[in-house]
Amino acid sequence: MDKRLFIILVLSFWLTACEESGTNSTQNSSAANSAAKSSLVNGEDIQSVSSIRDDGRPYNMQPLLNTWPTLPENNPVAEDLLQTNYYVVLDGSGSMAGGDCGGGKLKIYAAMEALEVFAGQIPASANLGLLVFDKNGLSERVTLSSNNKDQFVQAVKSVTVEGGTPLLSAIRTGYQALSQQAKAQLGYGEYHLVIVTDGEANIGEEPESIVGKIGRESPVMIHTIGFCINEAHSLNQPGIIDYKAANDPQSLQRSLEQVLAESEDFTLDTFGE
Repeated sequence: MDKRLFIILVLSFWLTACEESGTNSTQNSSAANSAAKSSLVNGEDIQSVSSIRDDGRPYNMQPLLNTWPTLPENNPVAEDLLQTNYYVVLDGSGSMAGGDCGGGKLKIYAAMEALEVFAGQIPASANLGLLVFDKNGLSERVTLSSNNKDQFVQAVKSVTVEGGTPLLSAIRTGYQALSQQAKAQLGYGEYHLVIVTDGEANIGEEPESIVGKIGRESPVMIHTIGFCINEAHSLNQPGIIDYKAANDPQSLQRSLEQVLAESEDFTLDTFGE
């Protein structure tokens, strides 16, 4: 073989190998998010299913979809990736000072008592957080974490009713808190947004857009307890929101207990069914 032809063939082979190496490097980089989520979870190897395509249905109706949350580089990882998370949004608007449906007490006091029982029933290993809108505005009163039940109850009892009902802002903030925790858990575990409200949203604070976003892109379960309002509430969206109407303190308490009961039915074994 001519020496020049031999050198040309060798160079061509070398350039082709370099191009393939660069392509593989790019593919490996884009798969970093999926690789992190296919690591060991509490000692059990969980297979990555990131290749599953979104078919347009709500996220929770696609059990193999694994695209939430988007993980940043150098993402801190929680010790328990399978923790259950409950983030409560409590309506402290002026209408909660009414006595209808309160069983002889103000609606806010009935809600306080029900949430105190709810907190006591949550597993010790679960994370609990609280956001309130009331006289003091809309703000997170308890950061999503574990071993904070006493702090949660105290914050609930400190609510001072007054003001409107900014449901859009409240739900968006709650979703952000759950999404941040989901990054630490690599998307594993359970995520529950629990809303207790007695009225419709302010103009400009309609929640439909954020509810649709949550349903499309995440496995976050939205539970709404409509206290002393009818079934026509904007948060009563079958297939997207678990909505329960409560017309007295007893049904309010039962509705919160059902949130926990439904959570207990969810296990890693049933995830792929």
